[in-house]
Amino acid sequence: MADCQMSGRETRAALSIRWVKAHRRGTLHDRPDAKSEVGMKYKIVILLVLLTLLNAGTSSGCSGGVNKELANLARMVPRESTSFLFWNVEALGADRDMYKTVWRAWESEESNWLGDLVGIGAGEVKIFARAFVPDWGVVTIVSADFNSEDVEKELKDNGYAGDSYLGVPIFRKVEAGGGVAVAIYKKNLVIGSKRLVEKCVDVVTGREGSRSLYEDTSMEGLVDRLPGGLMSGVERNGVLYDDLEGVGMSVAREGERTLVVEAVYKFKVSGAASDQDTLIRIKNDLAEIELTVMRGTCFDPEVKAHDEFVEGSASMHILDFSYFDLTP
Repeated sequence: MADCQMSGRETRAALSIRWVKAHRRGTLHDRPDAKSEVGMKYKIVILLVLLTLLNAGTSSGCSGGVNKELANLARMVPRESTSFLFWNVEALGADRDMYKTVWRAWESEESNWLGDLVGIGAGEVKIFARAFVPDWGVVTIVSADFNSEDVEKELKDNGYAGDSYLGVPIFRKVEAGGGVAVAIYKKNLVIGSKRLVEKCVDVVTGREGSRSLYEDTSMEGLVDRLPGGLMSGVERNGVLYDDLEGVGMSVAREGERTLVVEAVYKFKVSGAASDQDTLIRIKNDLAEIELTVMRGTCFDPEVKAHDEFVEGSASMHILDFSYFDLTP
């Protein structure tokens, strides 16, 4: 069975975002609990694309209303998650421009190990999401049309032993370093280390004392303010601006040649959100993006404050997004 590779490249945001993450190649099999370094860095590559794409954001009217899929999946990961990224793989594959860039990059990074693991092809995946949980590692959630019996058979053929946890089927293959576990929950596959997969099951089954990222007070309002789209993400982060609790973003198609992303910043207090210097900085940061994985100039950036939230939006020409690259 092929390794579940999660790789990235050194990434840098030349805005007020100052993230530099070096990521060495690794596998879920080799490092199931990959803690702060494996998943975070892979994830941050994408988050930076989004966060940095923080420049194309329309409001819910352009992207089709509240992001229900993101909200549903955010209810499946533990509240301790510091970031959560969501790809609408089905929609990306149907978009001729995003298919050439983002979908194919996703396919090259993810579909091979996923197919080898559970027998699901890239074209069958609808939603792909990934959360990073400090001290626990990375968990991947895949939503697809699949037959549970076929998936179970594929896992058993690959040497995974079946079990059950709180009534949810879990398959695990014990290897050096701990191995990988796969839970089958409705039409979702939850993939990661055994203890992290079980932690997700605690959340979805409502085990006492377990709460989801969606229910966390610092994330409250972020997910619900994001519209649906091609990609979305939320990040618990206080380094971009003073008193910032978290940031969310959603990328959508705006027109024939443009993308739009809505960015939502949540501050600890409403006064911080309405600070004019902060609003000017956010607007400037939305106007020019420079990353290793993507560069582009945005136009028509706008920001507005609502209580403890700042909502930012801008537009980007589709060709400016074509620099997106996930390959190491």
